[in-house]
Parts: sequence; structure tokens; C-alpha cells
Amino acid sequence: MASILGMKKNILYGILIVLGVFLLIQIIPIGDYCGGLMNFLISIVILVLIMLIVLITSINEIYRYIKNKTKFDFIPIIISFSILIIFYLIMETESDKFWTSEKLNGITISTAKKKWNFKIV
Repeated sequence: MASILGMKKNILYGILIVLGVFLLIQIIPIGDYCGGLMNFLISIVILVLIMLIVLITSINEIYRYIKNKTKFDFIPIIISFSILIIFYLIMETESDKFWTSEKLNGITISTAKKKWNFKIV
């Protein structure tokens, strides 16, 4: 029975880590460096999932501690706080990432500089 509970905890830790990686992938610029409303909404959904998982496991651990006097498992809380700290640090340094640089390229078309050539046939 103890190995099954240990396996369930390892699966829970794995789910938290995978959700954290998905959350960090949403905010790290990959490809065209564009982020929009969908990235924001996906990040919010993943954050809510992480908070729900940690809340439910914490309530379960508190119940086990009160009922059976077992040790409280802090690992899901540590994983979630480390994910949230990394998320905050990346979001805080959004404009000054050391691996990117802002370049503004564009072409302006001015009608004053055009030469109009008309041929009457």
C-alpha cells in the first residue's frame, strides 16, 4: 500500500512539473516572439490548475496529518512556488531578456517622393 501511495505522489509531482513547463513555454518567446490573448488565457488556465492541484493536495495532507498524524508533504507546495517564482521573474524581465533584442524594421511610403509618369497614347 505504501508503494502505491508513493507512486501516486510521484505522478502528482510529475503532473505539477509538466504543467509548470507548459506554463513557462507560454511566456518564453519561441519563433516569431509574438504573444497574444490566447497565450495569456492558456497561462491563466494552467496557473489555476496548478493552484487547484496544490490546494486539493494540501487539504488532503492536512486531513491525513490531523487524522493519522502522518508527515505533511511540502513537495507540491515547493514545486508550485518555484514555478511561480520563475514565472514572475520571466514576466518581470519581459522587455530586457538577454537573448533577444528589439529591432524595428519598416518601410514608409511617401506620396510626395513618387514621380508620376503619364504617357498619352
